[in-house]
Amino acid sequence: MARPAFRRWLTVAFTVGVLVLAARILEQRLVGVRWADVLAQLQAVRLTTVLAAVGCCALSYLCLAVHEVLVLRHVAPGSQCSRRRAVVAALAAYPIGHAVGVGALSGGAVRLRWYAAAGLSLAEVGQVVVLCMLPYAVGLGVLFATSLLWHSAAAGRLLNLPLPWVLGVAVACLAVHVAYVTATFRLRGSWRWPRWMGGVVLTLPPGKFTLMQYAVGMVDVGAAAAILWLFLPATAGVEFVAFLPLYVLCIFAALASNVPAGLGVFESVLLLLLPSVAPEALLGAVLLYRCVFELLPLAVALLLLAATELAGKGRSLN
Repeated sequence: MARPAFRRWLTVAFTVGVLVLAARILEQRLVGVRWADVLAQLQAVRLTTVLAAVGCCALSYLCLAVHEVLVLRHVAPGSQCSRRRAVVAALAAYPIGHAVGVGALSGGAVRLRWYAAAGLSLAEVGQVVVLCMLPYAVGLGVLFATSLLWHSAAAGRLLNLPLPWVLGVAVACLAVHVAYVTATFRLRGSWRWPRWMGGVVLTLPPGKFTLMQYAVGMVDVGAAAAILWLFLPATAGVEFVAFLPLYVLCIFAALASNVPAGLGVFESVLLLLLPSVAPEALLGAVLLYRCVFELLPLAVALLLLAATELAGKGRSLN
């Protein structure tokens, strides 16, 4: 009993520590920045840029919705659950997962309510949740590695790392993904770890299904990164491919912090990685990014939740 309690306290202490560190970084980096300067940056953004960012957001969630439908077919091929229910589940679960944090739990709770009402078992819902989390994880890893290889010199300068380290990290990351994809084609089903490694049975998805997940993940993460990149000032001088590893590092830091939506952590890491960009410009870009990629989809998700609850716990979606 004492060990779980200690872990909970340790998690809380870690989260609070990260928040304090992020607040300290923000305090140092935003010295002298006035709210009027941030508003001026926001007013300077063109309407076409905003529309392009909204289009990237729509592309991201469209891919996730299609992926949700395919996951449902894969997990429960004989289910009476409709495509419309899967699309609504995706458009509600993903934004809530982004906003609340710990997407497997927060988005998983939404999926449990949606799919349990359609007759899916707890095990099937669990498989859907796991498979829906994979594209984002693999998309982050692959885009991070490929961008490091493609623009290794520029990424090394931005990350303040020597070129051999950048290339080594990229190759190691890609090797892991190649090994995983190869395993999905070779093993074709369940595989048991050796007894000395726990003897756990691992069920891998089919190879073609895995490739589809990789494609969805790269589009999802790439579109999200493009939203923030579009809002950066032209004076930043950062190419999109070179910006990708920076964005992924910010996401990694936000996820590791366990802070909902990575609030404060994402911003502080971005300020550290782009010291040449004016802080008020970065702050304005992040505010617009959060509005387009997080608040707008979250508003849609809440409307969908309210509408389906009023319709009778989503039964009308079948």
